[in-house]
Amino acid sequence: MILKVAHTTEYIFKEPVFLEPHILRFHPRNDFRQRVLEYALAIDPPPSGRNEWLDENGNIVESCWYSAMIGTFRLQATSIVEMKESKPFNFLVHPDYYLHLPVQSTTSPSLKPYLTMDEEDSDIDDIYLELVKKSAGNSLDFLIASTAYLHSGIERIERETGEALKPSQTLLQKRGSCRDISVLHMELIRKAGIPARFVSGYLYISGNEQNHELHAWVEAFLGGAGWIGFDATTGLAVIHNHMAVATGSLQSETLPVNGTYRGQASSDIKTNVEVSELTEYRR
Repeated sequence: MILKVAHTTEYIFKEPVFLEPHILRFHPRNDFRQRVLEYALAIDPPPSGRNEWLDENGNIVESCWYSAMIGTFRLQATSIVEMKESKPFNFLVHPDYYLHLPVQSTTSPSLKPYLTMDEEDSDIDDIYLELVKKSAGNSLDFLIASTAYLHSGIERIERETGEALKPSQTLLQKRGSCRDISVLHMELIRKAGIPARFVSGYLYISGNEQNHELHAWVEAFLGGAGWIGFDATTGLAVIHNHMAVATGSLQSETLPVNGTYRGQASSDIKTNVEVSELTEYRR
């Protein structure tokens, strides 16, 4: 399946401001699950300088900077990506210690950031213990059960701006955006000793080409499987209709636009995301 994404973000300032260097994360991930065929990012007004680089999480990011005041800042990212068919559970978990909860294997320094707990909360602990019991202490069954639990127990709402809520807030309100639900999901997974990371990207829903937005889910690490995706917002394991863009141990490390400006002016933001399937593709 080949998907095309057109993602537009525009900031309109009440008066000209000086934009500090910005980090932009719109370039889809390139791996064995998805292959970027075309990508372009148009920036208006044209910046004084821009460059691409890999951030600390291996994301393809771009920096841009200005030498003059601007009144608007418009970004239009266009991506064409081949999404490869996949079976989400086509793997053998090994070594065996990855199978049993709590997982005691994560001594690798590279995995430590993905095990950091956000907060202590007795309600989250209670849910964790309930899910461990339901899954009979099996790590993969726990990941599936936690995905289903949050899908049925947390109402999904739209919240276009702002960082993700604390896990306890989302649990208390029993409602949240996809990023709020994903942060709560990460907390539960990390309690099980399983490394988890936040993923920002796009979800393609056939027949819904005009109503999309930036989406979020989690990836958990199991030996023998690597990073595998679970989307508690939809209640499903991640397959070829999820296009990953950026990952991080924190949601803030995956923001599509990250930067500040100098000036007293307020701003309005407009975003639009269109995801469509291409039945024919010629470069």
